[in-house]
Amino acid sequence: MAKTQSRTEKFKEYREEIKKETNDTKTSSIEIGTSTIFSAPTKVEKVKKKKVKKDTSNKHVYETGHEKKPYVVKEKTIYDEYVKAKTLKRFAYFLFVAIIIALLITVLILSLKNF
Repeated sequence: MAKTQSRTEKFKEYREEIKKETNDTKTSSIEIGTSTIFSAPTKVEKVKKKKVKKDTSNKHVYETGHEKKPYVVKEKTIYDEYVKAKTLKRFAYFLFVAIIIALLITVLILSLKNF
């Protein structure tokens, strides 16, 4: 039976070659065509941003980073008028039904008192 190779064994040499190449390029120069580029390790310094302290004299103060937009009244469209009329109709229908039911209940109670 053939011996099975695991993935780590199969690519072990390949990983070692890559490690050697990366170590060599960090310290020495890289040749591209006829020119030579020297790679120097660069160290990037992180600049910390300072937080702006807010005035905490009033805990209810809410400061945003932008100005408030002025209040703009939108023009009423036909759809807005339609919705308003529809809600008024529904409210009127609800009142009508509620009054009819209340009248029926009072008539029922008054008629039962006589018996």
